Amino acid sequence: MNILTVQNLIVKRSGFTVLDINELGAEKGRILALIGPNGAGKSTLLLTMAGLLKPDRGKIYYQGNPVDNSAARSFMRRSVSVVFQEPLLLNTSVYKNVALGLKFRHLTGTEIEKSVEESLDYFGISSLATRSAKTLSGGEAKRVSLARAFALKPEVIMMDEAFNSLDPPTRETLIDDLRHILEKTKITAVLALHDREETLRLAQDVTVMAEGKIIQSGTTAEIFN
Repeated sequence: MNILTVQNLIVKRSGFTVLDINELGAEKGRILALIGPNGAGKSTLLLTMAGLLKPDRGKIYYQGNPVDNSAARSFMRRSVSVVFQEPLLLNTSVYKNVALGLKFRHLTGTEIEKSVEESLDYFGISSLATRSAKTLSGGEAKRVSLARAFALKPEVIMMDEAFNSLDPPTRETLIDDLRHILEKTKITAVLALHDREETLRLAQDVTVMAEGKIIQSGTTAEIFN
């Protein structure tokens, strides 16, 4: 069952079509990788699927229901977390950064504390809770941004080439940790990736893109074999 589906999707910029997708679905509980060269349309597709970019044409379905009004869009956005290439942390403590989205949802102090501590523990950064975000290394900042996204307990998490700026050892460790966390939580993931090895290690399903279109879709084994 697809938790998120797009159909007949058209996105234009300056009058030119940059995305033309007949149909694509993210299956519930699985990890889908969007791969392709720079300019293939991966980021545009990711942002459109997340409801952050309005398409010129086409439909988005979340949990089988059309996302065609403000109430439906609000419901979907509350269920989807997005992690961008840059961590986008506030100049405050790690704890407060991870708690930020939870406070917007008006949870109680006890609920926020439980979710933040659980998410910090997931990514092995509990010891950084009181540290200022501006003192973090690139790898630490990335873990904080992921912890913030997972603290919301989303149904779907989307990541836009989130490993690109990391050095190889940091990237390797984080990919392993992320894979284990996704396997444990069963959160659906859509990842825009540029690296073949990242895709092989993380994804169960792969969609290959070029020039704003889907070239091939299938399981990771089918695509790479």
